[in-house]
Amino acid sequence: MASWHRYIISSIIFSSDIDDLPNLMSLNKLWYTIGRECHVVNMSWLTDLDLSVKRNRKFLLNVSRRFNAIDISKNSKHSWKLLAKYTKRLILKERQDIKLEDFVYFLENSHQLRELNVEGCDWVNDSVIDALPCRIVSLNIDHADGIPRISKSAVETLLERHYMNLEELVLDASLLRDENLEDIAKCSKLKKLCVSSCENLTNTFLGYIKSLQNLTCLRLKGGNDFTKEGLVSLFECESYLHLIECRCLQQLVELDLSDSTDFDDDCVDQMIRCCGATIEILRVSSSVAITDVGYESIENKCCKKVVITQHKRIKC
Repeated sequence: MASWHRYIISSIIFSSDIDDLPNLMSLNKLWYTIGRECHVVNMSWLTDLDLSVKRNRKFLLNVSRRFNAIDISKNSKHSWKLLAKYTKRLILKERQDIKLEDFVYFLENSHQLRELNVEGCDWVNDSVIDALPCRIVSLNIDHADGIPRISKSAVETLLERHYMNLEELVLDASLLRDENLEDIAKCSKLKKLCVSSCENLTNTFLGYIKSLQNLTCLRLKGGNDFTKEGLVSLFECESYLHLIECRCLQQLVELDLSDSTDFDDDCVDQMIRCCGATIEILRVSSSVAITDVGYESIENKCCKKVVITQHKRIKC
């Protein structure tokens, strides 16, 4: 059987009481057949599910136990409680129909949650950060409209509490300064870091990032204040021996500096020395200071074919 990367259940299949369904047994067999392969289930039909019926609650519990991720719409506190027991990965991207108090309740009762995506959710605030379970490894709290809803102190609390486990972090830095992100240097397991609205961040912030040994994806949007010196230093190690010992950004596969106009040939040379063996994707500004010599170096000295995109803005 082919792998199921996404399986969506629509409200057409379900009545308000699943006990009335003639194909309930077939549906249960479906859970067992594709349950291990499925990544995301759309649970928006739960709005019409009568959770006062015991078998409906059992059905919901069975679904939340079997699937790795649940994409959920409006629900009662009772359904949030059931989902909290087994949900490992929750996707709420740009969903505005969630009650903050119910979601905080869910987080406070989560036993298995490891990955959370609330990108573009206007209701997200500091209380979500305070309620995050201790084992969270992936978090997306970016905002597409560029209006920050997480305070400086909440970001500092996030890094202070979760630096030991975080592997992926996507956030908006509109309100942040270098000192608010100092603890990001402690996130030794971090593999993906996407920071938008970096206008208030400087080379000091780049200094924090260079110690992240396991980083494979780095996207910095709006980094107009990152100078050539800071960008060169991002990939620089004091000595060859030091390079072997700490590795710095040697595992970097994707680099997005599409708003940093100071990224020039010298930066390219230093990047190649540091992560030329692994880099595959490079996004730079259309007005970047890289000459034909720099582009030829990327083509000839990098071990893998590098896809170079000029000023193509993408969401983290």
